[in-house]
Amino acid sequence: MFEWKYATRTSADAPFYEYDYEKNDYVLDENGNKIQHQWMSYDNKFVRKVPTEKPLSDNRLTELLESFGSKVDPVFEMNIPEAWVCDIEVEVDDSGFPEPEEAKNPINTISLTKFPKTIIWSRKDMTKEQQEWIQKQIDEYSEKNATDSRFKDITKGYKLEFRYFADERELLQDFINFIIPIPCIYGWNFLNFDWLYIYNRCVKNSLDINVISPTRSTTEFKLTPRAGGATIRLKLPMHKIIYDYLLVVKTWMLINLPDYKLDTLAEHFLSLGKVPHSWDFISGWNDYTAEYIFYNCIDTIILEQLHNEVKTANVWYMLASILRIELNSAFSTIKPAETVLMVHEYHRYKVFPNVKHEIPDNQNTYEGAWVVPCTAGIYRYVGGLDFASLYPSIIRQFLISPETFKYKKDVNTYKPTPDEIMTASGAVYEKKVDSMIPQILEKYYNMRKQAKGDMKTCQSEAEYLEEILDRRTKAISA
Repeated sequence: MFEWKYATRTSADAPFYEYDYEKNDYVLDENGNKIQHQWMSYDNKFVRKVPTEKPLSDNRLTELLESFGSKVDPVFEMNIPEAWVCDIEVEVDDSGFPEPEEAKNPINTISLTKFPKTIIWSRKDMTKEQQEWIQKQIDEYSEKNATDSRFKDITKGYKLEFRYFADERELLQDFINFIIPIPCIYGWNFLNFDWLYIYNRCVKNSLDINVISPTRSTTEFKLTPRAGGATIRLKLPMHKIIYDYLLVVKTWMLINLPDYKLDTLAEHFLSLGKVPHSWDFISGWNDYTAEYIFYNCIDTIILEQLHNEVKTANVWYMLASILRIELNSAFSTIKPAETVLMVHEYHRYKVFPNVKHEIPDNQNTYEGAWVVPCTAGIYRYVGGLDFASLYPSIIRQFLISPETFKYKKDVNTYKPTPDEIMTASGAVYEKKVDSMIPQILEKYYNMRKQAKGDMKTCQSEAEYLEEILDRRTKAISA
């Protein structure tokens, strides 16, 4: 294991010849000479490898994966995993819903759904007649309650599978055994409540839920959602996708809604809400158990159908695939940008050395963005200008990049040299046509342009095919 450190010319790692391991030979230039490289820092300083006993950092791991070239491409392919929707109902007492961190009360039911199955684990048994009643309610729910005809059949076809265990430990053990081969599980507010509650109830019942991981290990998951909300802290099994659809929606769904309740989104997109009920969650479990279980089933069915309609999670999968990062890292505001920088510079034989920056005692905050001065007042005529890709365009125009920044000067007195470019804020940058950030933005700008062109072509082809189909349909009907 090693880390990159800044070095002097004499202490830096020596230059090396580029080697093609597939061809088992050195790479030659057009004149037949070996191509030589030397590792440098992103800001063009000498570097050296320093051995360390610590595991590979995220930055070094990114470089390691890139060193394998196209051989690791399958790891980052855009694949949609087979996913099951999960929701739990827990025992409620007079003090209200138990906190998931304590998980003091047992789990009453667990619903796990993937069409055409809806499986219920329950601590109360149901007669055959009750199970048939629940099945009938599922079949008819969308037909009776959806206001949009397109969604009248979305709950039909789900088949109830009922699993009864009077003992919670046995219930959880059977649930664990079932989900071991499942690659992906999600739910609504799933990480902050359901999964955390399941995990802590397993601990209280002396069950090792880590067995669902192929390596029987966990990773500490900590995330402050970029869309706002409390920081999420919990343990997740390694090599298993456990995620929260609420977090996905809050991060990537661009829509104005009064709140982020599942009921609100289901009504908006499916014209179908959650099951209304007059009972509270104490009497529901004690006196209306079949209705309670039906309520639990519909929650998972609605969420699966919501995903089928909006497919917001696919944005998450695609982002992780394009950026070549671990799925949960895609939620971060920093990790995606860091990885893009690492990958881009690695292929230019440049790296990011580990440097710990100390914040001066007198610097509690960073300077904010520069805002054009304005004169307050009431004006009769007001115009607005909307620039396409404003920040990326400014960065590309002024070659803004961390390695080209020189200093800040007074815009009224300082005259930039021919090798400098100065912004309206007084920031001065070195004119370098190969600066890092503008090159990356140019790459993604071209990818976006290509995607828009492809989308336009696909839309034209779809309209053409629809026209042909319409003509043939009319000819057959005539």
